[in-house]
Amino acid sequence: MLGRDAQGQKIHYSKAELATYSRREGCFFGDFSEGTVYVGSDWNHLDDGESTARACGLSSPDGVSSECPPLVHVGTCASVCELDKSGLYYESCTVNGKSYLPITTRLQPKDVYQCGDGVCQFTERCGTGTTWDSCQADCGSCPAAN
Repeated sequence: MLGRDAQGQKIHYSKAELATYSRREGCFFGDFSEGTVYVGSDWNHLDDGESTARACGLSSPDGVSSECPPLVHVGTCASVCELDKSGLYYESCTVNGKSYLPITTRLQPKDVYQCGDGVCQFTERCGTGTTWDSCQADCGSCPAAN
């Protein structure tokens, strides 16, 4: 996680942490006391062959994730947030005219699974294709229905 804590102090990170968690994920912000929490993606969407257990910060191709209620997906972080001077994390995000202090998340590349990597991940499905939901290379063909 990158950003500032509730007191506005920068959350410490190291070069090693940035190297290990090298893939940008998303931004999370809101007013927890009001029950309004937003999430944005830090890139457009996963490729058709990619999947991850971290669906809240990574959007679907249409830019919206319905897998994480009560979080409200706002599209890309860049569309509602301002980066800090380093360009590593967002300093503020604004929705409906109200600004929030966000947390920016990153993940390890290994946390995004790829159809064809030889491992049938729990986010992938059997089938005849090369997409996460029909990944023959990793999960094989689906058994015939009786």
